[in-house]
Amino acid sequence: MKEIFRNKVIWITGASSGIGEAFARELIHYNNHLILTARRIDNLNSIKNDLVQKGYSADHIHLLPADLSE
Repeated sequence: MKEIFRNKVIWITGASSGIGEAFARELIHYNNHLILTARRIDNLNSIKNDLVQKGYSADHIHLLPADLSE
């Protein structure tokens, strides 16, 4: 991945599944701080727990549950 995606703060909406989740799982490899937003907090927690179990820092993954349609 290009250097532009390294060591950034990246906010991903729709991060609880699909493309948003895949994007989060890819971008964590490049020492980014991620802000993950979605309506389903349980899915966000599951993703964060999985990434932490794989060795990524919990300090790099921030959850911001929200319904952006409101």
